[in-house]
Amino acid sequence: MRLEKYRDTRYWAVFDDTDELICLTVYRKGAQEVIRRLSLSPAGATSAVERTVPEGVKKLLKEMKSTSGKFNKLAKELQPYIK
Repeated sequence: MRLEKYRDTRYWAVFDDTDELICLTVYRKGAQEVIRRLSLSPAGATSAVERTVPEGVKKLLKEMKSTSGKFNKLAKELQPYIK
């Protein structure tokens, strides 16, 4: 990936390896950040959200997913009685 000034504007362009335009930014640092984030290895890399979520919140989210699954199962079982 590379960045360069976009034509005769004040914007910075980020291009991929095939010279396809990915995005335009106002600031060079923004373009550098886009390149940094896109350059992270997708294999085995965690998303930015996963890295910033505290452990307690992760645990609560896991419990919510479990409870949601139990609720959906119970709703399906009760469906014949509701009609």
